Amino acid sequence: MRNVFGKLFGFINGIRKVIVNLVFFIVLFVFVGFLMSGEETIEVPTDGILVLNLNGYIVEEETYVDPVDEFFNQALGSGPSIPEVLLSDVIDSIEQAASDERISGIYLNLSSFMGAGMNKLELIGNALSEFRDSGKPIYTYGDYFSQPQYYLAAHADAIYLNPLGGMMFDGMGGNNLYYKDLLDKLKVSTHVFKVGDYKSAVEPYIRNDMSDEANKINRLMSLM
Repeated sequence: MRNVFGKLFGFINGIRKVIVNLVFFIVLFVFVGFLMSGEETIEVPTDGILVLNLNGYIVEEETYVDPVDEFFNQALGSGPSIPEVLLSDVIDSIEQAASDERISGIYLNLSSFMGAGMNKLELIGNALSEFRDSGKPIYTYGDYFSQPQYYLAAHADAIYLNPLGGMMFDGMGGNNLYYKDLLDKLKVSTHVFKVGDYKSAVEPYIRNDMSDEANKINRLMSLM
């Protein structure tokens, strides 16, 4: 009986060693491949087109990912849940393409573009305008154009939309909340010190609506 259990234990232990060794070599090969994989050298042909696939959100700094998680994500072929594109990479690519004689134009693919803040859109738009000023065309394609997508598309020489696609524009707008009535009901007193007519930061606490001065300055700012 003892021999039977001994042989069974030896068999199970052998299987365990095989599995552990197999997993070890798989991880080792993946790790070596990760270390050996460098940046691919791209051959730029004459009269080439710069393809800009803005896949994800435009950010100034990528979200921090733990190196161990990044290693296993690459090993398993999975990436971050929300793709991110560095603003500096986009602008640098456009600026380099403008001065590169091998690049004859830009193909801007916005199908997977998820959006960006207005300041980032303006910076990319300015870079695209400078690229066009160099005499090179920009062609844009999208399956669907949201407002941020069309803002960038408007800088192109030609815009192509999927025949089954559409557009959604919300326009630029804003709103303020005013608390004077609420504060009066709660018997909360406010003490405001301000100088000048165009100091509207404290208006929500002392008014129930927007002053004419604040309305005027907001309209002027919307035209900038």
